[in-house]
Amino acid sequence: MPYSFSEWVKELRLKQANHILKTKSYITIDEVAHKVGYGDQGYFARIYKQHFGYTPRDTPGTGTE
Repeated sequence: MPYSFSEWVKELRLKQANHILKTKSYITIDEVAHKVGYGDQGYFARIYKQHFGYTPRDTPGTGTE
């Protein structure tokens, strides 16, 4: 396996968050973070940007770019 179990879980959470953001099925970024298992919106936004290269708010397809 190319990465650890915790990295795999993080990958799944971030992909799900990206899907939620692109389908616009949320009210706030904090809500998205909680839906995928992150209690700290700041931490979620930071790792999301590290993974995808853009912030949750700037996700392509969200209509905010």
